[in-house]
Amino acid sequence: MTISVAAYNYASHQQSEFDSHQIRIGTSPACEVIPSGDSGIAEVHCLLVIEQDRKIKITNYDRSIVLNHGARIHRGSSVVIELPASFSIGDTRFQINDLEVKSDYDHALCSLIPSGSATPTSTSMKCVDEVAPGSATLTAWLETVGDLQESAAGSQAFFKDAARTIYNPGGMDGCMILQPQEGKPTGAQCEWKISASHIPYPNCNLAFRPDLVQQAATQRATIFHDASKLTATSNANDLHTAIVCPVLGSQGNIIAIVYGFRTQHSTNNRIGARALEVQFVQLIAKSISSAMKRLAQEAEASRSRVLLEQAFAPKVVQQLEVNPKILDGVSRDVTVMFADLRDFSTISEKVGPKVTYQMLTDVMDCFSEIITRHGGVIIDFYGDGVSAFWNAPLDQPDHTLMAVRAANELLASLPELNSTWGQRLSHRLRAGVGIHCGNAQVGNAGSSTRLKYGPQGATVNITSRLETATKGVGIPMMVSEEVAQRVSSNYYARRICQANLKGMKQPVHVFELFEKPLSSTTIDLLSKYDEGLILFEQQKFSEAIAILCELSVDMPDPATEYLLRQAMAKTNHAIDRRQPDSVDAEILALTSNPAHEMPHAARP
Repeated sequence: MTISVAAYNYASHQQSEFDSHQIRIGTSPACEVIPSGDSGIAEVHCLLVIEQDRKIKITNYDRSIVLNHGARIHRGSSVVIELPASFSIGDTRFQINDLEVKSDYDHALCSLIPSGSATPTSTSMKCVDEVAPGSATLTAWLETVGDLQESAAGSQAFFKDAARTIYNPGGMDGCMILQPQEGKPTGAQCEWKISASHIPYPNCNLAFRPDLVQQAATQRATIFHDASKLTATSNANDLHTAIVCPVLGSQGNIIAIVYGFRTQHSTNNRIGARALEVQFVQLIAKSISSAMKRLAQEAEASRSRVLLEQAFAPKVVQQLEVNPKILDGVSRDVTVMFADLRDFSTISEKVGPKVTYQMLTDVMDCFSEIITRHGGVIIDFYGDGVSAFWNAPLDQPDHTLMAVRAANELLASLPELNSTWGQRLSHRLRAGVGIHCGNAQVGNAGSSTRLKYGPQGATVNITSRLETATKGVGIPMMVSEEVAQRVSSNYYARRICQANLKGMKQPVHVFELFEKPLSSTTIDLLSKYDEGLILFEQQKFSEAIAILCELSVDMPDPATEYLLRQAMAKTNHAIDRRQPDSVDAEILALTSNPAHEMPHAARP
């Protein structure tokens, strides 16, 4: 025998099917029926044992159980009762039905096809609407539907409002909104949960018939007991007659079931449903469908917006929501920036993973905010670094200048970060930044659930090498010749050297930027560095050393010290060679060929 056990209180409503011999009711996870929201139920409150001849034995282990007719089952007692049966424990009402018993009313079952006409499911007789609702009832129906459509979709209150509407003004004695259990199909073996309900008379009925629900879901049609084919009788074994209406999703799938029912009780002797009542329930089901579709669309829009906001500034997100095709792959001129923390391995080994994670979160939050505020798009985070780019997906005429300003502010944020983390890390936070601009293929290289929008190609690779090269020289930011030219109106560009970057076939000029205006003294000192660099590249190492030594006194800085070390190394190890050995080849190999003539605008 297969039975259903429904449990209802004002906090929860549930129903489950069982074909096992014993069923425990209680709050323990080991129980088969676990009502919630009722402190009057013990961990294992009672045991149900299925007997022969539609009977069930109830054994009580705790506070008294009250049967439907008023008799009690006291602690330690057992009672055998016939099905269907109902009883109460505390504030929770239970109903047990034998699902294998045929209903005396099912000869009047009909299905309502999409056109609105009724078709008998078990008889060829035509359904007739004998009595139409009055004008007041019809007015109330229309007003209620309008109110429901304006309410907030998807919340528990919305489903409860829909269920209450089926009761009043819909005229049913109760209603449940059912949804498929998560992970279960909507076919013949689907399991249903009660998402919301309105049960004014729990002593009369608080359960749904799974067979009617499955029939409506399979046929994708409204199933109902036709009132014109039924006569009320006290001898019938039915607890209720029903209207069972599927709620269809955007793909035609079953996303919910509206289950309205009528029972015979002291204030109502009506059974079955009239055609207009069925159509009203269908109208409520369509309202639920529209609301849930709207909710799904809003959720999808919200998910998409979250994905976009992870990478783009709010202004860009607004444009993307209007025209998502902006993210389509395209070849564009972009400016790319790589930023990386220095000595990260040493720091992480010293302070451990927990503090390292907290520090990285703080630093990357700061870097991300700066990049986004300057109009940049974050490409990715990689351990202790971040990459970003400009001029896509929206046009940014001054994208290179925007990137340089973002990089300068990023480096300027380090003192404040050190004031927070310096003592905890026992190591000052430093960063290296590389910037390059040029053509790249830009598009989304991610998936539908993770956006990874960014550029690909040689421009990105060169930028990464520039950031790596800052480690060898010791300066915080290094840019390419193309960047130096584009920002020459706002920045003086000091050429650090001509170098063979790791992985690059051709040597490139690398630069350090100084924001204008500069004093004449500073310009003279920067020009002196340029003289020393030219002598180095002409292999006049002794003369280069003399100038660089003088400069290191007047303007000590990492670039001057680095070039001086390289010149001294060349003198010591290759004094008889015309082609000196490279130094720091893994990071930055300086070349001693004559320097290319630099555009005047890029010179300091």
